[in-house]
Amino acid sequence: MKPLHYIIFHPDNARENLVIKGRAILNGMPEHWTGAIWVDAAGGNEDPFVLCENWIYSYCHATQLRRTPSLKSPYVMEGSYLFFCSGDAANRGELQVDTVFVVGHAAKWSRSVQALPSEFHKHYENSNSDLWNYHFRFAFSGHHEGIYTYVAKAWARDAKDYSFLPIDVSGNRVGFSLGRLNYSLRKVIQDKVYMKRPVPLGEHDKNEILKPILSSASIKVVQVHTRRRQQEDEKTTACSRPCNSIALKLNPC
Repeated sequence: MKPLHYIIFHPDNARENLVIKGRAILNGMPEHWTGAIWVDAAGGNEDPFVLCENWIYSYCHATQLRRTPSLKSPYVMEGSYLFFCSGDAANRGELQVDTVFVVGHAAKWSRSVQALPSEFHKHYENSNSDLWNYHFRFAFSGHHEGIYTYVAKAWARDAKDYSFLPIDVSGNRVGFSLGRLNYSLRKVIQDKVYMKRPVPLGEHDKNEILKPILSSASIKVVQVHTRRRQQEDEKTTACSRPCNSIALKLNPC
């Protein structure tokens, strides 16, 4: 059975342009990299969550995806491509992609009692865990239901398929006009844009979308070393300095 792929829309007002340190593919080679990426804003559920070693995705529009294993029809499985795109840009007839998430494996939640998948048990109610604080805890507060957590396939040398954050030569999210796509695919996407429902894609459609992403991505971020707690601690430290400092007068907290 071939994997099913999806375009998943999310609004720009829930996103944050965050400067991070990490590792990126530039000119075909992995290098240490510092720059801006687009992630869910701090303070709510961050999904997909990429400020960690192994990127994960659990909730955002997930109930609208075909996830149940089947012998008769494709579903989200190892090898599925999930393209996370700006819903605002889609309204303007553009696909603007911040995350290309290739599913490495699916971790199933317990259905008898709401519990994290076994590989994530150590994060349950762990106040020192970024995965708990910024992602998993939202399933236990009535905001989301955990059924599957998808773990991204990470970059490795000679790997053909891997997850990445595509950045263009100007340092922006990679984007392209829907007009570059064939009519039938363009029509399927446009029919889903108004309600921002996920767009299911077959293998051919996935490849047609991936091609302009790869051609425009001069930078492919494959590892994020910055951690959300670390980033928030740095903000707190900066804002705890005496407010008569020149820096704070110019840039108040």
